[in-house]
Amino acid sequence: MLGRIQTGLARGMGAIRDAEFAGWRHAAAAYDAYFAAATRPYTGALLDAAETRRGMRVLDIACGTGAAAAEAVRRGARATGLDFSPEMLAQARRLHGVVDLHQGDAEHLPFEDNAFDAAVSNFGIHHCERLQQAIAEAHRVLRPGGRFAFTLWVKPTENAAWRLVHEAVAAHGRLDVGMPAGSDAQHSLEHFVALVAQGGFGTDAVSGTTVERTWALPAGTDLVAVFEQATVRMALLLRGQTPQALRAIRQQVMEAVREFANPNGIEVPTRAFLIGARKQPTA
Repeated sequence: MLGRIQTGLARGMGAIRDAEFAGWRHAAAAYDAYFAAATRPYTGALLDAAETRRGMRVLDIACGTGAAAAEAVRRGARATGLDFSPEMLAQARRLHGVVDLHQGDAEHLPFEDNAFDAAVSNFGIHHCERLQQAIAEAHRVLRPGGRFAFTLWVKPTENAAWRLVHEAVAAHGRLDVGMPAGSDAQHSLEHFVALVAQGGFGTDAVSGTTVERTWALPAGTDLVAVFEQATVRMALLLRGQTPQALRAIRQQVMEAVREFANPNGIEVPTRAFLIGARKQPTA
């Protein structure tokens, strides 16, 4: 199996994948402490969309630090986590040792056909260079009738924390930082539903919705530092600023985030797309 994984990783190499791979290796150490509080609140809705229950074989694609896979285990499922970053997997092993973890590429899953009852990805699969290929792979490894579900953030302009940073960058720095274009350039719910349908699931078997949750942060959190240390694309944007611009960006964001402060700390509303699909049963 190791040879198959290495072949898949090599096939997936490209500008976007290189940037994502390097970025997530760098962000792994800080992710759980800094950014997981934003993504973890969506695991319940994600696993519900995949109809996760006791005894099911569940694959967590681009599992990161393993939160969704661990939650699936708590529901009584047999969960397998896969990520291309060895550093992310090391964190997942440290935090969730009960989870079966594999290094591999979402675009070339190192598993047999029809191996899982459900496949999920919590803010992971859209980082792939070829998203439709990753969707097709999820379809392949599902048994007939199996469920697939994934989450991804709505546009930055429609998500408060991202919007605050982008506004500050526009005011004090530059948005035209050189970095590879994302695979989700057409950023709409309809676009991602269509991609899943075209990935083998069929139009009638796919649905999508927008989910809202709260990102709870300690009082005084430096939101710019969170994005710098524990993300990839936002980190690239911030690292592309001059030191002077970055100081001004940080100050504006720290002032703006006070809008979401309360006696419990900082509570920022977040919004994400949740896509769900079922693999058609065989005739």
